[in-house]
Amino acid sequence: MPGRPPQPAAGTEAALEGLSTDLMLVVDLDGTLLASDILYETFWSALGRDMLVPLHAAWALRGGRAALKRRLAATASLDVTRLPYDRAVIDLVTRWRERGGRAALVTASDAGLARAIGDHLGIFDEVHGSDGTRNLKGPAKADFLGERFGTGRFVYVGDSAADLAVWPQAARAITVNAGGRLRRAAAAAAASVAHLETRRPTARDLLRMLAPQAWLIGLLVFVPLLLAAGMPESAGAAALAGWLSFTAMAWGGQLVGDLLALDRDRRDPRRKGRPFASGAVPIARGTLLGPGLMAAGLALSLTLGPLFAGLMLAAAALLTLLPQRAGAEGRLADGARLAGLATVGLAAGSVVAGGGVPLWLPVLAALAFCLVPVIGRPGAATARLRLQTLAVTLLCALVLALPTVMNGAPYLYFDSAAYTWYPHHLAHAALRLLSGAPAPDSPPEIIAGRSIYYGVVLYAGSALSQGWAVVALQAGVTGWLVTLTFRTFLSEGWERAALLSAAGLAALTPAAFFAGLMMPDVWAGLMILAAALLLAAQDRLSRAERLSLWLVLAFSGLSHSSHLALLLAGASLAAGALAVPRLRVHLAPAGLAALAAAIAISLLGQMAASAATRVLTGAPPQPLPHVTAHLTHLGPGTQLIRETCPDSGFALCTFADRLPVHWIQFLFDADPATGVFWPASPEVRRALAEEQGRFVAEVIRTHPVETLGGLALDGLAQLVTLSIEDIPMRPERARFLADNFSPAMAAQTQASAMYRRPELRHLVTGLAYASLAGAVLAIGWLVRRRPTRPGAAAPLVPIGVPHAGAGLSAFVVMVIAGLVLNGLICGALASPYGRFQARVIWLLPLIAALLGAIRLRDIPLPAFSRRRIS
Repeated sequence: MPGRPPQPAAGTEAALEGLSTDLMLVVDLDGTLLASDILYETFWSALGRDMLVPLHAAWALRGGRAALKRRLAATASLDVTRLPYDRAVIDLVTRWRERGGRAALVTASDAGLARAIGDHLGIFDEVHGSDGTRNLKGPAKADFLGERFGTGRFVYVGDSAADLAVWPQAARAITVNAGGRLRRAAAAAAASVAHLETRRPTARDLLRMLAPQAWLIGLLVFVPLLLAAGMPESAGAAALAGWLSFTAMAWGGQLVGDLLALDRDRRDPRRKGRPFASGAVPIARGTLLGPGLMAAGLALSLTLGPLFAGLMLAAAALLTLLPQRAGAEGRLADGARLAGLATVGLAAGSVVAGGGVPLWLPVLAALAFCLVPVIGRPGAATARLRLQTLAVTLLCALVLALPTVMNGAPYLYFDSAAYTWYPHHLAHAALRLLSGAPAPDSPPEIIAGRSIYYGVVLYAGSALSQGWAVVALQAGVTGWLVTLTFRTFLSEGWERAALLSAAGLAALTPAAFFAGLMMPDVWAGLMILAAALLLAAQDRLSRAERLSLWLVLAFSGLSHSSHLALLLAGASLAAGALAVPRLRVHLAPAGLAALAAAIAISLLGQMAASAATRVLTGAPPQPLPHVTAHLTHLGPGTQLIRETCPDSGFALCTFADRLPVHWIQFLFDADPATGVFWPASPEVRRALAEEQGRFVAEVIRTHPVETLGGLALDGLAQLVTLSIEDIPMRPERARFLADNFSPAMAAQTQASAMYRRPELRHLVTGLAYASLAGAVLAIGWLVRRRPTRPGAAAPLVPIGVPHAGAGLSAFVVMVIAGLVLNGLICGALASPYGRFQARVIWLLPLIAALLGAIRLRDIPLPAFSRRRIS
């Protein structure tokens, strides 16, 4: 404007030159006195304390920006003594006050924080800010200053375009670090203008904000491509997209992590000079750039598949959530962060490579040093395969054990005590015999069906590790069988498929629950898997693996009588299939021989345990009359008792007045007025068990239709009866817990999540039903769907039979047959009970995952087509 003086040079003296001390020096806060912005500072501080802050902020914004600032200020925890103040502006205010002038801090930030800053600096005579209703910015600030000090009676120090509404009423406008456009606008708006240049982002600050480490670590995405062979032509472009995605996510995550760690960085002498913490780079720039880069990286990662996107989220989480600390602990955290990023980068490269590189490589990268001397020597491929199998098995086991670890204790059931006490009683009885001590007046009663073999495992695991060794064993065997299943039927990419499937089983099925349950239930499913592998794919397994599978069969059969019954039924089914020429090519006779040997070992083992119990305690194990309880509950048994007692002479006639009762009440209700078996004398109990065969035969003879039809319907009902509702210990069972388990195990269980929140059992039950429905639908869709790739007729791994997919089809059929047999046997002989089928239902989602992994490679499943197998 005409007549205005030329712009003075930068500097505090030049900015104050010619001003009367009667004027009030008014200083803005954000970007002026402070090399940051309180709105963004409070947002990130509040977000670090409460991840729901964005929702709260959006709700508060309904009342205007002043209400938003008040809400964020109330939630945040800012240390105003460590904020990045502009020393040049503080020097300007100090020099003005030394001349006798007065100064005021007037800001659009919340008044509470403004007063705290004013008190900390001690250089302002007045402090004013937004009050939760009025946002003191732009025209509102201009009106306030005009009313408070009078037009032309103050000097205003600001830095942004919002201050252009204030400067026309000021005696002089002093800009701080203003760009050329703002300087020109200020010169046009104010009567007098001075400029103060205090700081500019340096090239070093910008380089640090660019997170060069993320760019370099992102190059690890290309490493799997260099290691793998036979990559598709599109792998190079996919790897480039993966690198860009990883870099964007890591860069954005680094920025967001720095913003979340502002207060920690300012307290750390090693990190307080970082760009955002020191104010060298505007925090508003990071607020826009960080989440924007993460969003762009995530969008790009989704084009490479959900697994790649999940890994990108993991990279961002490492950078944003891993705490940043000072000293040696901080260096350790930084090392862990970089190691984690490198692991994610290699894992992302494995995904981009399309399964050509095993996913365990990035997770257990140290194994590479072990593999180097093996490669290139005779047997290297076998050694490499064994290492791969071992690594994937360990990872699958860890995943399957994780829910139990999160629970804080292995899961205990009523019968867990019976298994634990069985070897304990026998050991004490043996010591009495060896010492010549007299037998007790009331020897311990051993319940049949509670295997001493599993009892020894449980007893040792409980004594040595409070049950965690049993969890490790059961999760380890489960992880190994999952790994072996995918390695057997998937020619490549089986490592990733096995890991993902184990994660899915742990999160979406009851598999992890039963792996952590101190009961032999999980071994029923493991036995089905082992038998199916031996029958359908024996020639794809090593001798050691076949022996290990046989040991799983034998131990499973020894662990519970229902497992032995299931093993017998499965062997009978396999023998029938081998007798049919058309089906014989699908099964290995040696597998049937392994089943027969496991059955023989199981029978001999149970006979030996019974004989040892008789010798040591004076009586054989007490059988439970499960079928008697079932038939009385079903109806025909109760009807027979009413028709024939007391002439029939059944010991059950004594309890005719209280029949029918639920089978669980029949067996385990200790109330003499309502229970049958449990409150009876030892003699009556044994009589009830011994007469069971005669009773069942008589019920079938007199009421054949009702009996056989009812048993068949209950067997079918068991197929879809899935529940764990009464398995985990609950607070109302505290007395039983204290009386039957060690104090350490009882305390551990009482502190566990499932004990304190019994409603979690509903989640496991719901997952059991959901996994059943989802697996049935998935298998039906996968079997009927044709491959989309033209000419996709490549067979699975050859297995030496006329049909390439015959081994897979036989395996799937055997597993499903095992599920059906388990339901029919348990439902018919013992009565429908949720635990019996829930313990094996995870096998169906496993089959769906296996077929899905094959379909993802666009390989047809010819064994399930309608073509006749020749």
